[in-house]
Amino acid sequence: SIADETGFTPHLSPQIKADKLMFGLPLPNVGLQSELYDPSALSWYDYVTWVTYITHFFGTLTLAVILWRFAYPLFRKWRTMVMWLSAAGFATYVLYPAVPPWLASDTGKIGRVTKIKDAMFEHTGTKSITSAVEKNWVDQVAAMPSLHAAFPMLMTMLFWHKGWRWRIPFLAYSLLMGFSLVYLGEHWVIDIFVGWAYAIGVYLALAWWWRRREARRAERAEPAPGTAPPPAGQAEPAVSYSGAPGSAPE
Repeated sequence: SIADETGFTPHLSPQIKADKLMFGLPLPNVGLQSELYDPSALSWYDYVTWVTYITHFFGTLTLAVILWRFAYPLFRKWRTMVMWLSAAGFATYVLYPAVPPWLASDTGKIGRVTKIKDAMFEHTGTKSITSAVEKNWVDQVAAMPSLHAAFPMLMTMLFWHKGWRWRIPFLAYSLLMGFSLVYLGEHWVIDIFVGWAYAIGVYLALAWWWRRREARRAERAEPAPGTAPPPAGQAEPAVSYSGAPGSAPE
């Protein structure tokens, strides 16, 4: 409802131009569905992309629960990252409403793009799962950036310090989510790239802030010039850690 009242006209041309510049014609959404989608004979990848899309609605909170239970210091980082990324996405949706591919197709602005997600809900008999929310709360011009794409990339950044054993599965999830969003007609490719940029930007900004805050705490904890060091055997006061994820334990 806020987006409806701002007076900003939903944007479409910049996204089309960006995808056309990167991939030419046909546009990725149109080309993928033309080559792969057959509503009369659903394929395994229709189910895979649909399920991947759905994971957005519980994946972020599921990870939060797991970290809260088993790695609370990392949960605190994840909580803060999710809140700032959500706020950045929300602000952009208000200031830059953007038309998704399926809506552009419905209004005749681009070639045929089916809203495969809805077709899959109908096919599997699970539409009641989303009907209550989508009828009242979904903003249909909240496409730029894609938070569906942003949160998997934020997960990747959160676990980046743990090495490639953790990076590879989260990177694979990010790529699969990006492909799914384009194939299902939910987002332009540029929406995906901007979503990834938001996630990386939020991570780097918060990591910088945490390092800066820790450096200040360390400076305050240093003894003043001329102060004698503590007697042998006496421990120095502990300094709590709150730096970037993975740098050191709290």
